Amino acid sequence: MEHVLSVDKDNSMALTALAITRISINPSDRMTRIEAVKMFQRSFELDDTNPLTMKHLSEHFFFSEDMQLSQTLAERALKFCERL
Repeated sequence: MEHVLSVDKDNSMALTALAITRISINPSDRMTRIEAVKMFQRSFELDDTNPLTMKHLSEHFFFSEDMQLSQTLAERALKFCERL
């Protein structure tokens, strides 16, 4: 994913995949989680129709106790999945 981003820094799927990978490798590291959330946010800015990105941002906001934003993102992700 890092190679893809070196070629195309605006690749939304590569940002999402890299963030997921980093969290999976080191789930308890606070800095890793912060960097991953920034990647998810950048990915969402680039492609606001990606349900995988929305799911992970929804999870982040759920744990940050922003239930309204979490629910909005989760519902939106579901709507995009229904279209597939």
